[in-house]
Amino acid sequence: MSTAGVTGTVTAPVALLPACCDPAGQLRLIARTTPLPTPVRRDLARHLHPSGPEHPWHGRRFSAGRGTRGELEYHPGRCDLVAESQV
Repeated sequence: MSTAGVTGTVTAPVALLPACCDPAGQLRLIARTTPLPTPVRRDLARHLHPSGPEHPWHGRRFSAGRGTRGELEYHPGRCDLVAESQV
């Protein structure tokens, strides 16, 4: 699993958008965290870096939530921390 983006900004993240690659190698959104506590946001911001046009999600749009018409405001990013999760 890798953090593919954040809500808020990479210098002040609010929530994480974790992702993983599918068998075809496409980066797929797998979840959205709840808003992070302030101390976690500060610590995490030290490990996040903005991504440029090379990011697979550059220019992509996501729904803000099921049953809504709004779009999720997010910023693609990369993280120098790695976490693995089994679902």
